[in-house]
This record gives sequence, C-alpha cells and structure tokens, in this order.
Amino acid sequence: MAPYIASKFAVAGLTESLHYELQGIQSPVKISLLVPGPVNGTAILEGAAVIRTQDEQSERFIESLREAQQGGLSPEEFARRVFDSISKGEYWIVPQSEYLNSMVRERSHLILQRAEPRSPIGD
Repeated sequence: MAPYIASKFAVAGLTESLHYELQGIQSPVKISLLVPGPVNGTAILEGAAVIRTQDEQSERFIESLREAQQGGLSPEEFARRVFDSISKGEYWIVPQSEYLNSMVRERSHLILQRAEPRSPIGD
C-alpha cells in the first residue's frame, strides 16, 4: 500500500502547487483535484487479485474496498457530479463528500491530538 498512498499524496501536492503557480501567472488554465470515492460496477478491483498477498490485513483491506464499491455511486452519477464540478470551476472535486468528510474529520482529529495513525481497515 505504501507506493499507492505515497502517489496519492504526491498527486495532491503537485496539483496544489500547479494551482498556485497557474494563479500566479494569471493563467486561464484551471486545475482541479479529483478525490474519488467508491464507484459501483467498475472493474478497478479486478487487478487486486494480482497484487494480493497472503497476509490477513491485505485481505481485509481488499474486502473493505469491495464492500465500499458495492455501495458506491453508479459510473453515470459519478461522471455527472465530476463534470458539474468542472463546469463550476471548483478546485476540489469530491463526488461523494460524505465519504471524504468522515475520513478528513478522523484524520484531522488524529493530527490535532498528535495520535498515531490508524489503519483504514482497523486492527
């Protein structure tokens, strides 16, 4: 999971930096950061079998992703929300804000308490 999580942090940092730089030169080009949540009916987890290991935590993580995906948005609704945000010129594109808000709240609480990070799938 480390390369996956690191790449997400990198994309967020790069996107934010580009946003400021484009603003600084008054560019007509706008940039947005898409923070997707689960989308039902996609094949994104099909590749998970390839990267699976035999450890229990990896198995629980993949299973939690499958469960989240089943309760996710349809691809059509997801796309509608994304394009709606783009047309409004929003920086943060969060098609499922309730999904993100709960994670941000918990993470912010841990940071403010200087608490150790917790696994997203529990112990």
